Amino acid sequence: MRTLELEMCKKDGTAVWVEIVARFLRDEKFSPDRILGTSRDITQRKRLEERMKQTQKMEALGTLAGGIAHDFNNILSSIIGFTELAKLDLSDNPEALGSLDQVMTAGLRARDLVQHILTFSRKADVQHQVIKIVPLVKECLKFIKASAPPDIAIRKKMMEKDVAVLADPTQIHQMIMNLLTNAVHAMKETGGTLDVTITSMVIHTDEILQTQNISSGRYVKILISDTGCGIPEALAEKIFEPFFTTKRRGEGTGMGLSTVYGIVKDLKGDISVYSEPGKGTTFQVLIPEKRPDADQEITLTRAALITGKGSILVVDDEPSIVAWTSKVLAKLGYGVAGVSGGQKALDMLAQDPDRFDLVITDLAMPKMDGLALSQQIKRICPDIPIILCTGFSEGLKTDLVANCHIFAMIMKPMIASELSAIVNKALKTCRQKEKTQ
Repeated sequence: MRTLELEMCKKDGTAVWVEIVARFLRDEKFSPDRILGTSRDITQRKRLEERMKQTQKMEALGTLAGGIAHDFNNILSSIIGFTELAKLDLSDNPEALGSLDQVMTAGLRARDLVQHILTFSRKADVQHQVIKIVPLVKECLKFIKASAPPDIAIRKKMMEKDVAVLADPTQIHQMIMNLLTNAVHAMKETGGTLDVTITSMVIHTDEILQTQNISSGRYVKILISDTGCGIPEALAEKIFEPFFTTKRRGEGTGMGLSTVYGIVKDLKGDISVYSEPGKGTTFQVLIPEKRPDADQEITLTRAALITGKGSILVVDDEPSIVAWTSKVLAKLGYGVAGVSGGQKALDMLAQDPDRFDLVITDLAMPKMDGLALSQQIKRICPDIPIILCTGFSEGLKTDLVANCHIFAMIMKPMIASELSAIVNKALKTCRQKEKTQ
């Protein structure tokens, strides 16, 4: 008996998988003279097997991501941090600043790549904030314009300039950059036009079936269109699958659109695509709109550096991170002391509990991690705010962080503007509490 699995085509051209089981029927002389066979459609089974393979790939990628994220983000922290310090010292040297900008851009791309992998493997630390979409999209368009071929025209139409969503800024940045990069790639051979449109719309209950069962309500609609090569109809259903790509080796990983899909679905939104081969492609993204309260802060990404006053203790097992963090904070006006381990930090606090206004500590440190250190610090200085830095926070439960009295968490590798903003917020909140007591 023989069993074969074959991919075949139906009369209408649809591909199906068929399992054929055949055995020879023998005559009285035991010579095979007939074949008895059965066949059945196993297309659904093959699809299920393929999904299982993709799941295994996801699990393997997740394990890899968790293993490299912390160490790799520590390396990037030094690269990005010392680059920013050098830029501050060379503010009167345009040529050197241009070179450092290239290093900074590469470092941020590497940081985004790590975050991209963590997001894709569902191991990213997601911090939802109310963010304005238009400034973020404009920032992405600046990056794209700088790298796009000159024969690609970029047009933007921002109908609603103040629309906001509740999302993680890094994820929204990833989503927009992936869609824009794909659009430019589709036009790199022939040139064309990239159109970006942002509007606000209301979806009513009777329209839900047309938008794949998302909830009714107000949405931000983002349209990204290109006049490139288009997507063949046979491939349109596969473009959001993990690791699926039509790009040549070295041009793409197949993770981009699957990551976009995951981000949009996590936000309770919807993404759809319309494409005609040879004419172009349009992606439509719908994200629930968030209308902030009057006293609610609208977060903009990559804000300017914020100066301040106060005494800060920096704790990290990586001396380079202690060095650049301390130097950045010193340039912003703070008094800073840095130590390379939890016990040294405790000894310093025990000698003078009132010396510091804030502690910034790494999470993953030998002998005493950031959470254990925070608990010990609170016994010595109950009111001091603590900021926890981490390059990989999977499994770090919110209640565990709260029990250790952590004021805020920040993901590595951080840039100076992010560091200055969270430090300013922590000190301002602490001082306001002191005034009310």
